[in-house]
Amino acid sequence: LAIASRVFKKVDGRVPVVASGTFGGPVEKQAEFMRQMGNVVDAVVIVTNQLARKDESDEKWLENARKLLSLTGDVPLGFYESPVPYLRLLTPDMLTWAVSTGRFYFHKDGSPDRDRLTSKIKAAAAAAAPLDHSFSMYTAKAYLIKHCLDNGGKGFSGISANFYPWMHSWLCENYQDEKAANVQHFIGVADNVIRQTYPRSAKIYLNRFYGLPISPACRVHDDEPVEEEMTKFGFAFEMMEDFCRKTGIPMINPKTLA
Repeated sequence: LAIASRVFKKVDGRVPVVASGTFGGPVEKQAEFMRQMGNVVDAVVIVTNQLARKDESDEKWLENARKLLSLTGDVPLGFYESPVPYLRLLTPDMLTWAVSTGRFYFHKDGSPDRDRLTSKIKAAAAAAAPLDHSFSMYTAKAYLIKHCLDNGGKGFSGISANFYPWMHSWLCENYQDEKAANVQHFIGVADNVIRQTYPRSAKIYLNRFYGLPISPACRVHDDEPVEEEMTKFGFAFEMMEDFCRKTGIPMINPKTLA
């Protein structure tokens, strides 16, 4: 709550701020925390794997989801299909139900394949059409950004946007450009390097190449970075700069915003 509140105040209305509100336990306990989080951010994220165990059915998930909504008033909501501790993918029918409640405004999708992502985008769009607010679908997969956009999704919400967000921004705004496929290829391949020890990898990258005053300490990957990891980050950074120069994508220094 303290971190979310600090970010919200620092942003000062420039962009919406969302934060996770489900961290396991009884539905009633999760609902209580969601109500608290809803007082400090614009919308609260429901992590889909927190509403049912891996061995429980979609029906059980829906039962808990309905209960959670009934206990959280009018708090604006979104979904994230996080792969940790396990990947709970919503079906198109489950997403249709959620969108039709009018409580949900966005979905961060973890589908690993094009067909499943497309079917969920179409289902969500059909359910959102009668509503008086928009619903946005984002892929969490770096290799599916252009596909998501081509099929009516809004773009990307994922790890690599912490490294070179200007590339993702360009792709989202220019996904029909003749250079878009090459930009997608770069982002998709480079993701295999930078995601390996995330979030530590992002902190190291931003500190080493832009001088942001942050340490590599984080909640996971608390061992010391090895030479192989650092070398690959260097390659990724050099390739990114070279690619942006050749394609004309403006780069931004995260420290100076220039």
